[in-house]
Amino acid sequence: MSQREQFQRAPKTAKQKVPVPERALIQRLNRKLAKRNERLLKSRPAYDVAGGDVERLRPVFDPNLGEFYIVDTLRNLLASKDVSLEALAREEGVLAPREELVPS
Repeated sequence: MSQREQFQRAPKTAKQKVPVPERALIQRLNRKLAKRNERLLKSRPAYDVAGGDVERLRPVFDPNLGEFYIVDTLRNLLASKDVSLEALAREEGVLAPREELVPS
């Protein structure tokens, strides 16, 4: 048996998901949303000191917007707030079933 035949007959390993960074997913979504004159934005976090311990800073996002929100670029209005990045990406078809979101 040649090396090529051995390679082709190698058993398949468990299917691993391809990691997609948050930034790349935002770019994919914005390209898709631009066709509808919309844009996905990320809120800037304010940092809350948990229990007075400066070492344990945690991000707090604007409760009116959430971590991600969508803006209508023609009318300059809020189109959606508190958007789930991964759910939106799957709904829009920019995140394949074999891919997974990894936080940046």
